[in-house]
Amino acid sequence: MLYLRSLVNVADNSGAKIAMVIKILGKKAGSPGHIGDRCVVVCKEVRKNIATGKQKVGKSDIRHAIITRTRKGASCFDGRHIKFGENAVVLIDKKGFHFKEHP
Repeated sequence: MLYLRSLVNVADNSGAKIAMVIKILGKKAGSPGHIGDRCVVVCKEVRKNIATGKQKVGKSDIRHAIITRTRKGASCFDGRHIKFGENAVVLIDKKGFHFKEHP
């Protein structure tokens, strides 16, 4: 479960390393986000791209994201329980597509 101000790893190649959750979309205020929920994050740390010098995201950029991994875990319909060692998100654009640089 992710709450507001939770620090999460970014699990894609956008260049962001760590982000902070500032809003869980589609939920009441104060309720936690689970795997598959959309949220709004602000990038706290970014990687430097040495090869090209271009950054897809910068520090303090606000982006939409989908929660992909949580430490709390989730139960499957067949009774299994999925649990991860870290909290992670994948950045997307506002339309819901995986974030990438558009020409």
